Amino acid sequence: MASEINPEFAEWVTDCLAPGGSLHTARGLRDGGAPWLVEGRGVDGNDVEGVLRVGPVGEPEVIRVEAASLRFAAANNLPVPKVYGMRDDTDPALLLIERVQGSSDIPPERSSLRLRALGAFAARLGSLDPPAEFVRRTRSISGVDFVALRREGAPQPLLERAEAIVNAHVPTSRPGMVHGDLWQGNSMWVGDELAAIIDWDCSGIGPSGIDLGSLRLDAAMCFGVAAERDVLDGWQQISGKASDVAYWDLVACLSTPPELSWFVQATQAQGRPDLTQDIMRGRRDQFLANALRRSP
Repeated sequence: MASEINPEFAEWVTDCLAPGGSLHTARGLRDGGAPWLVEGRGVDGNDVEGVLRVGPVGEPEVIRVEAASLRFAAANNLPVPKVYGMRDDTDPALLLIERVQGSSDIPPERSSLRLRALGAFAARLGSLDPPAEFVRRTRSISGVDFVALRREGAPQPLLERAEAIVNAHVPTSRPGMVHGDLWQGNSMWVGDELAAIIDWDCSGIGPSGIDLGSLRLDAAMCFGVAAERDVLDGWQQISGKASDVAYWDLVACLSTPPELSWFVQATQAQGRPDLTQDIMRGRRDQFLANALRRSP
């Protein structure tokens, strides 16, 4: 039996995943806790599995956002996990989704094929018209106050210049669907085939440049600044010439911790222990300086 997961959660998961059957495994995928890989057996004797995501305490809207966005993306034939069930009458709220086969590890060498595929995904997503009730987004990882982080740390002249430009400019990009935390660690791959985009809790309505800039910066930090071109090429194959690229590159840089701290930890956990804080920050700042030179 699943012994580490909350028994009430386990009962609900069983009802969703294997009604009348049993849940026999629940393994924490992050530091021994949520999200949980859950495995069970249906009354027909077939094995079933899924991933249980557990929302923040007191914030059921996070799970509601993710469930609605996954269903919307799936309805538009984008590669995302299926939603098996959502429960928002508990605290925390729960979301049970399909376990997607593949790996989210970032390769040690630049794969232009993968980066172009991610750029194309962002373009397809940004071309959609989500329901009006979806949350409005203006940047990535909207739940983190990056402005406060910059104020608390040592002065960062490049980021300060970027902030001044972003605050003074109004982009012309049309609103569409955005993921809001689009980087390689939130993508699942089988070889070089994109199997799914995961972790949709920051998604909503916004300019597609949010995701484009986020992906370009991630590529630059992982493989060097020249890699950002692959993302843009993939995007433009779907949507044509991108607008306000330098602006959205600045927005992406402003959606990082000044010293990159937990960004580095997350990237190393995705199979890139070679990417030190000095390497990633140096590449972030070079990407930022290039964007500043292209800005008005």
